[in-house]
Amino acid sequence: MHGIIFNQFNQFVVKTYGIFTWGRICDKLNSKSVHFPTQVYPDEEFFDIVQAAAAQMKIGKEELMISFGEFIAPSLLKVYSASIQPSWTIFDLVEHIENTMHKAVRWVDKLADPPKLVCQRVSVSEVVIDYSSRRKMVAFGVGIIKGLSKSYSEKLDITRIDDANSSQLRIRRPLSPVL
Repeated sequence: MHGIIFNQFNQFVVKTYGIFTWGRICDKLNSKSVHFPTQVYPDEEFFDIVQAAAAQMKIGKEELMISFGEFIAPSLLKVYSASIQPSWTIFDLVEHIENTMHKAVRWVDKLADPPKLVCQRVSVSEVVIDYSSRRKMVAFGVGIIKGLSKSYSEKLDITRIDDANSSQLRIRRPLSPVL
């Protein structure tokens, strides 16, 4: 996994839970947790940090990864701003993650392995994402979508359906009540 994810997770923990919490996590792992943004590190190292953080904060890993995804979303919007059309709605953005942002990640680093997203626009107010990744970090993806919805000032309903090898996310704008 890319060092940038480690660095962003470090920033997330410090901003959300405090520097002393981060210090306790590093102490528990006997780690200084120094990761260079452009380097690739073993996935297990990141998962160990997440496990230690979840235990330290007394929350589930899924909840922690959703919160981390929400935290990182604004940074991702900045990093990939050149790939995002100003006219895009949040559904356009989600629909184009694979062929813009993930494509750029894979082009810059041939070893990069972001999740594979297959998106289908069901209607103007719904998109379905088939998510597959050996890392199984769909909760992080849910958090990113939640963070994007905040950045776009959109309320979205996200339904997650998991099977053994993949997950599906149904993302909808809630129906407006009829008056």
